[in-house]
Amino acid sequence: MVLCTMSNLIPAIDAKFRALIRPLSESERSGLEQSLLAEGCRDALVTWRGVLLDGHNRLEMCQRLGIKFQTTDLELSSELEARVWIIRNQFNRRNLSDYDRSVLALALKPMLAELAKQKEHERKTVTCQNSDK
Repeated sequence: MVLCTMSNLIPAIDAKFRALIRPLSESERSGLEQSLLAEGCRDALVTWRGVLLDGHNRLEMCQRLGIKFQTTDLELSSELEARVWIIRNQFNRRNLSDYDRSVLALALKPMLAELAKQKEHERKTVTCQNSDK
């Protein structure tokens, strides 16, 4: 995965991606809004092929409040990898409860199994040269 250049483009929202993210509580929402008003949007929103992966709440608030933001695009090979990235990124949130972590882990397990299957299939389809003897 490589981070690409930053832009100010408004990313598209994918409902499947957004559904992977726990909604903010009222106090979290209020704190984020106060931070955005005081400091602007410090961190770039993360996209994949122009679709938002991280920053759904910041995007909504920045648009509503007229705050400028930037985006940075990840290079991922598939939608499945994008969903895995979203869940792994959510594990880094300080305010995630043990219950929320377990829900994310249960959602991640079949995705990782599918990625493993895909990689195994790719490995088996790579042609090898016979070495000269």
